[in-house]
Amino acid sequence: MAIISIPTSIAGITVPGLNKGPLGALFNNPFSTKSLQYPSDLGSSNKNHMVRFEIREIISSELDLEKYLGNKEFTLENATKAGKALAEDAGKAIVKFGKEVIDTQKTFTENLSPDVGNILSTIQLYMPDSMDFQLGIDYDSSTSALKAAESLPNIYGYGPGAAATVINKALQNSAVELTLKKFGYAVNPQIQLLFQGINFRDYSMSFVFSPNSKDEARNIQEIIKLFRGYAAPEIVRNTKGMFYKAPAYFDVSFYSNGAVNTKINRIKRSVIKAVDVNYAPNGWAAHSDGAPVQTTMTIQLQEIVLIDRNEIFNNGY
Repeated sequence: MAIISIPTSIAGITVPGLNKGPLGALFNNPFSTKSLQYPSDLGSSNKNHMVRFEIREIISSELDLEKYLGNKEFTLENATKAGKALAEDAGKAIVKFGKEVIDTQKTFTENLSPDVGNILSTIQLYMPDSMDFQLGIDYDSSTSALKAAESLPNIYGYGPGAAATVINKALQNSAVELTLKKFGYAVNPQIQLLFQGINFRDYSMSFVFSPNSKDEARNIQEIIKLFRGYAAPEIVRNTKGMFYKAPAYFDVSFYSNGAVNTKINRIKRSVIKAVDVNYAPNGWAAHSDGAPVQTTMTIQLQEIVLIDRNEIFNNGY
């Protein structure tokens, strides 16, 4: 398979021909700074299924520790003073943030999410051989009714709670357990399974890259670099290395014959949790310039929005 890097414009002039073919509309993005696809015939009659990644930047407010530390030496005393000043400003920001939540009547979660900026890069890849989606649902084993009854209020040592405590202690007595066992009985713990909540959905994809030229090898390196680079955080400058800027978000969608593929569940905005790159999937083999003959990449992603029943039944997630 081959790979091609497609610029959307040169010196501000749109490159002609990108709006042709069943997937041509996917390349007409005025905000995209770089667009890569693999293989080169993606979108043709025999390669009309694809997965598209839009990498979006997170807009972060300026955080400058020098504002609080000034030109003073970074000592414990000076850092403590700077930290107090930073905490005061943070407190004011939290109060303002809370007021905005109330005024706009939005949920705390909606307001807490950072602002998302323009598309940094787009990557179109062939549909992988494996795609694994996992929706985790949490359940917890509750205690028995008698155990739960111990928490009921007691009045002067009497009442449901006191009675339950006495019964439970009796049932937990080793002599009672041995006696019950003698007659072929065992205490029924009466445990019930209680729903606790849901987890953010995880999913993973694996891709195989096989360059046929030096240019293709360089482009494959660029694709892998984009996934690795935007999955990583960035140390904020002027903060003495104390803070990270969060990694980028990924909008993932599936296409078939130039349109969104509704036969596969949609995906909410996601982050990459892991990138696994194997430069020797079948044993080390390289071209004369050292470029691997074949490279595999597995990415593990997680949605940043919880998926409920309504999203699954009515919105295609």
